[in-house]
Amino acid sequence: MATSQPMLLGATMLVTSYGCYDVNGYRFCSEKYERRRLGLTTINTGVCVTSYDENNNALEYYGVIEDIIKIEWEGSLKLELVLFYCRWFDPTPNGLRRTEDLGLVEIKHALRLKSFDPFVMASKVTQVYYLSYPCKDRDLSPWWVVYQVAPHGCVPLNGANHESMSSEHVIHDVYQEDGLDGTFVIDLGEALDSLVSLGSDEIIDVVDLETIEKDTVEDEEHDEESIDEEGNTIEEEDEAITDESEEETYDHDDY
Repeated sequence: MATSQPMLLGATMLVTSYGCYDVNGYRFCSEKYERRRLGLTTINTGVCVTSYDENNNALEYYGVIEDIIKIEWEGSLKLELVLFYCRWFDPTPNGLRRTEDLGLVEIKHALRLKSFDPFVMASKVTQVYYLSYPCKDRDLSPWWVVYQVAPHGCVPLNGANHESMSSEHVIHDVYQEDGLDGTFVIDLGEALDSLVSLGSDEIIDVVDLETIEKDTVEDEEHDEESIDEEGNTIEEEDEAITDESEEETYDHDDY
């Protein structure tokens, strides 16, 4: 028995431009969107995408979002695609340099990618922003420092691209796996055997022992003297109280 499969016989394409887009824990904004708003405290236009050549060597492209475009195909099957229209910087050594021991990445903001390839899928990029050098040094002023931004507000879910298309910030629930499969053992035997003894707290020097013993005896004698002095003080107070009582008794008899 033959079964018919749904076919996309025709579709209506709808293209929409957005100012903000939330994906994978980032909030991205287009450059023209942020230019229209004064007093912003954050910059969300920087992006980075990693590609690989035929030898599996990674090459990072850095750019700025100029526009956010959503394409929808409405037909028997509804399809949609979100693209960032970006201005890319030159990824060659002429426009990008790295200082590996410092983890520093810099781009020359005046140089552009030579080929015209402005579009990138929104789900494939990470967020960055660019810092200019505060000094007016001629060698540093053409360069911007690239700062990688960590996702905030949520964690990307495995196997799904939960995207939000709204002017309001949407935060997905943060999740964490209950546990990992398998076990592992940490053996500290060799590490403990390799520890070198740094010595003992026991005092064995004769001079030190005599000094400690002398200090202990002096402390005990001082404590005993303090007790005697307190005792004498108590006796003197008792005598004074007795004399006062006798004096009061004598005065009473006179009357």
